[in-house]
Amino acid sequence: MKHVTIAVVTPSQLLATGIVSTLSKLRDPGVTVKLFDGDHVTPEQIAAVKPSLAVVDTLALSPEAVARLKESCRVAGIRHSELTVAHTAAYDDLLNLYDPLSRLEAIVRETAEENRGEEDRQELSPREKEVIVGIVKGLSNKEIAAEINVSVNTVMTHRRNIASKLQIHSPAGLTIYAIVKKLVRLDEIRATIDS
Repeated sequence: MKHVTIAVVTPSQLLATGIVSTLSKLRDPGVTVKLFDGDHVTPEQIAAVKPSLAVVDTLALSPEAVARLKESCRVAGIRHSELTVAHTAAYDDLLNLYDPLSRLEAIVRETAEENRGEEDRQELSPREKEVIVGIVKGLSNKEIAAEINVSVNTVMTHRRNIASKLQIHSPAGLTIYAIVKKLVRLDEIRATIDS
């Protein structure tokens, strides 16, 4: 499992102790737990520790505070009483105080997998950026290979890696990406269209 920082937000020491104990039993050293007293904390203070997941006592934060916290991480609420629909709808996940421990473990593992997926999308290499520029200019694999002095097979490998990293599979999508990332200028694209 990928490393996950988990913020636990509750005014109850008993609940906090139980959650920390449960998380410490996960068979993975990649879990760091940060405790916050739910009566004296803001979403910004929680977000400052850059958690991947916040496990929040549903009575500790208002729905508005939960919405602000969700801007920085996944938020799972621990419900121990009946709440309004507006209050429970604010959370990504809801746990009941009587749920099995495996439910919390599943949420932690899902969060870790989501984090790994984001980190697997690595930065493009300089050569991959050159291949994107060639694609945006409308060059064939052979023309790109000649321009950057590599084999056609290498260009095809770069194209597969680009598609995998960016999850963009069309020349139009790559064109938008190249413009946004300033790999090409609009006047360069216009010049290739006009010729």
